[in-house]
Amino acid sequence: MTLAGCPAPSTAERIRSTCVRAGGALLAVERAEPLASPLHHLLGDGSFAVAVPVGGAVAAQLGECDAAGAQAVLELADYAPLPLREPVRSLVWISGRLHQVSPSAVHGMLDQIAAAHPLHRTAAGADARVRPGG
Repeated sequence: MTLAGCPAPSTAERIRSTCVRAGGALLAVERAEPLASPLHHLLGDGSFAVAVPVGGAVAAQLGECDAAGAQAVLELADYAPLPLREPVRSLVWISGRLHQVSPSAVHGMLDQIAAAHPLHRTAAGADARVRPGG
């Protein structure tokens, strides 16, 4: 049996796989230092839920933004499960607008994330979203 007849995944499938499996996420927002997000989750509508520190520079900047949000880039890295010389299997950058989630919607969003990934249940504070291409 050979793999020669198996079709390779499309670019879109590879990107989606990286977004779902990413082991690390770095969020860059204008006028703030890039920060590692303890929680990042691809939502069904193609946007991402990301957690930012409540008292941090990014949260403060979001509080000053209008409905358009803040320009942001989310870097997602998929790491190999084995110790390799080059541990990053794939790297994806998603640019878009960062919006604060209303306090009344945070618990519902966390429940949605926890239902898909029970290990995220302990990661509270997901209070912002990145919408691709916004």
